[in-house]
Amino acid sequence: LWERAGLYGNGAILSTPNDMMIYARAMVRPEETPFPKAIRRAQTRQHGNIAYGWFVTPSESIWHNGMTGGFSSLIKAYVKKDLAVFALSNTEAEIH
Repeated sequence: LWERAGLYGNGAILSTPNDMMIYARAMVRPEETPFPKAIRRAQTRQHGNIAYGWFVTPSESIWHNGMTGGFSSLIKAYVKKDLAVFALSNTEAEIH
């Protein structure tokens, strides 16, 4: 855990696997959440293959990964296939 006075969105948020499953499901089924418009907006390309905090592939899947000291993670949503996956690792190796 990185404990620091600032940049809390950059590694200080703790999530459980259950949290990640809920989030992944919301990304593929935004209409089942209280804020479907916000989720769809977050998935909308803004510049090239980049949406709001997400990367969009040519097949229209969306993904984001990240690392902190000693840990890495990936979440990928295949919106058209109603499928999402996430991976958590206890290494600093990038997950694709």
